[in-house]
Amino acid sequence: MKNIHEMKKILRGNYTALYLTKTKKILDSNKVKNLSIMRFTHFNKTPIYVCGIEHCVQFLKKVHGIFKVYGVKDGDKVEAGSPFLVIEGDYSKIAEYESVIDGILARESSICNNVKQVLQYIKPNQLIFMADRADLYLAQPYDGYAAWVGGLKIFTTKAHTELIGDDKVKVVGTMPHALIQQFNGNLSKALWAYHKTFPEEKLSALIDYHNDVVNEIKNIDEKLKPLIGSIRIDTSIRMCDKSLTNKPENFGVSKQLVINARKALDENDMKHVKIIVSSGFNLKKIKDFIKSKVPVDRFGVGGSLVKVDINITGDLVYLNNKPEAKTGREVKIDHKDLNKLNIYI
Repeated sequence: MKNIHEMKKILRGNYTALYLTKTKKILDSNKVKNLSIMRFTHFNKTPIYVCGIEHCVQFLKKVHGIFKVYGVKDGDKVEAGSPFLVIEGDYSKIAEYESVIDGILARESSICNNVKQVLQYIKPNQLIFMADRADLYLAQPYDGYAAWVGGLKIFTTKAHTELIGDDKVKVVGTMPHALIQQFNGNLSKALWAYHKTFPEEKLSALIDYHNDVVNEIKNIDEKLKPLIGSIRIDTSIRMCDKSLTNKPENFGVSKQLVINARKALDENDMKHVKIIVSSGFNLKKIKDFIKSKVPVDRFGVGGSLVKVDINITGDLVYLNNKPEAKTGREVKIDHKDLNKLNIYI
């Protein structure tokens, strides 16, 4: 937690559900001081890869009165119902941070698992994390970290990589439609300007500005062709490219559009040029493209990777060394089992 201002607000309970801040006040005013054990689990039908442990531990180190914290490592696979973070101490000291911890674990675990699911079908160097436009910018460092734990290596902002200590991670960027617009819709002029400013970089041409991918490829200046490393197709799901018939399956970045683009590249002295696709890609669409052997080299994916669909819950299960829990959440905890986890605090 690098933002000191935000940390102070968290410690004041600003980000906590009101019923938990009230709980703390009730416990404090009645001088209730119990030794409790709280465990955090998930109840998905299948195992998940947990992420957010490091984030929680760094946060908990700043909370006065936490006695012991046990947990798995980020990226560990955990079965449903198995505890992956356990806090032992006076609950009145942790009560108002319970939902903050739930949220950290839910978001980062979801992103980690979303990435892992995609990487079952493509390699890490085929996936670009384009989630910066899909969510609040303040989440980027933690989203990037969670995606990296999931196996992702290519990002689009520096903030995505702030919490990652990995020299194999890359921050990449092609061109936006806005750059082409600034040169009156002339792709070649935009590419020349890009090359003049960044002469050491291979060019990546965004070729759907006029919704005419094949002709855009054909019209690229001859002298630019050796400088181009990739093209990117970003056709909106509401559009059907001019090279295709107006059928539902041809809207957006369709399989046939990519095939047409590959053919046009090969026929216009650009066999060396890779194809990047973006706009509306998710696990289902990537699986379909891979199954159909569509000639895509990289997938740019945004919103679907930051979708939160894993729920985490913290439950009090022991009170003063005796089992005490909500019905259905009872669990026997042996300190020998806790010691098998990493001891963080």
